[in-house]
Amino acid sequence: MRDALPQDLVSVIIPAFNGAGHLLTALQSVAAQSYRPLELIVVDDGSTDPTASLVHRFADQAREPGFQVRYLFQENGGPSKARNTGIRNACGRYLSFLDADDVWLPEKIGRQMALFAAAPALDLVFCDALVTRARDGVAGGFRTLRDKGLDSSFFGHPYLVLEPLPKLLSTNYIPTSSVLAKRECFAAGCLFNEARRHVEDWELWLQLASRFSFGYLDEPLLRKVEDGSGLSSSTLKMATSAIEVLEQFIKARGGQPGQSVTPLMLRARLGSMCKWTGYRFLKQGDYPQACRYLRKSLGSRFELRSLLYYLNALSRRALSRSCAEGVPHG
Repeated sequence: MRDALPQDLVSVIIPAFNGAGHLLTALQSVAAQSYRPLELIVVDDGSTDPTASLVHRFADQAREPGFQVRYLFQENGGPSKARNTGIRNACGRYLSFLDADDVWLPEKIGRQMALFAAAPALDLVFCDALVTRARDGVAGGFRTLRDKGLDSSFFGHPYLVLEPLPKLLSTNYIPTSSVLAKRECFAAGCLFNEARRHVEDWELWLQLASRFSFGYLDEPLLRKVEDGSGLSSSTLKMATSAIEVLEQFIKARGGQPGQSVTPLMLRARLGSMCKWTGYRFLKQGDYPQACRYLRKSLGSRFELRSLLYYLNALSRRALSRSCAEGVPHG
């Protein structure tokens, strides 16, 4: 793999914001890749910590043939803008993404490039990830694909994703830090949505899924560590953002969603997402938001359970309003 031709240059894009405490481990995991040539681009998203000096020091120490480190600075604009900056400045034929707090196994890029060589028609390859999460003082680990049943029986092939769009509409099966894609995927405006702070990756994969071919490796070549804090609130933010993405997808596609996806399937999926989100708001006591999403659910697809949740949220919202206004009950 060290003798790969220059036209097989892989550009690795790392968005970094005040991540000096953990960034070095990510950088080292890129330098440890068995594959060459590699171009490592760190996009500093307006950090105020020693990120810049850390990257420059690493670049000086990591000099070797076939491995280049580039540092780019931008005013703070979020990870999507940082990734897009990296995409626009990358020289590689293949582009890969790594979050500053994630790490790769040494064979990650090499295994993906081997799959591209075996299946040249592929445009994007991702892999499984091992997530270590500590919650309530208890550490646990799981694989993002295999432990959710996302294996060959789901994808329909040992390494190809057959009909990626309908599968992607059911669940976001692509970990961003696992992606290696041909640069053609990001032409014609296919970039990360810089206005979105949640599920912007899923939004981009949906755009690509109807135009490009996806492949996968059923191997956990990516390591992620999560502390488990704030999971409930972040999950709801991701859920509401995902609903916006799906609504925009339906509006943009109209009656031609593509592959085996039908408008009826899209409405059913939207209804299910809104029902789940509305129920979570109901459980948290946010009755106005619960009513909003449960009403959306009923507008997409009528379901008795959604109606019962909606009536419950509606009555609780009315009760909380009357209590706030001092109206006696009983």
